[in-house]
Amino acid sequence: MKNKIFFIVVLYFLSCSESGNEKQTVKIEKDKFGVLISEISYLNDTLKHGIAKYYFYNSKQISREKNYDRGKLNGVEKYYYENGNLFYSKTWKQNKLHGKVINFRENGSKRSEEIFNEGIRLSYVSYLENGNKEFANYNDLNGDIFVKRYMVRRAV
Repeated sequence: MKNKIFFIVVLYFLSCSESGNEKQTVKIEKDKFGVLISEISYLNDTLKHGIAKYYFYNSKQISREKNYDRGKLNGVEKYYYENGNLFYSKTWKQNKLHGKVINFRENGSKRSEEIFNEGIRLSYVSYLENGNKEFANYNDLNGDIFVKRYMVRRAV
């Protein structure tokens, strides 16, 4: 019964929305042992379009998620540690980084944060494990760079 329900769900996704001459499908990839590897949405069976999910081997836990719009990265992309914590998050706009890129340590503390405008990095800030800023640089759209280093006091 369980296999029958899974087959029906897969069949539903494979036959999903058609508008005009465009057809959206979800392709599910498994290894030879039946372990889920990925679920990727396609437009007309060729262009990635929608959500793409990839899984840690031998686990149902997501290792990364990406969003596509007609073959181009668009929206939020996330990578995860095996413990489920977020490794990093990137925002894309038509295949160019646009918005925040945040990188985390395995314990969940923020390692760095960058801000992009259509592929141009405007700022980069790195953080110590305690959350204090360690280093920062800021760029304007003309390419001028302003650097700031933070005084780090360590216990002796």
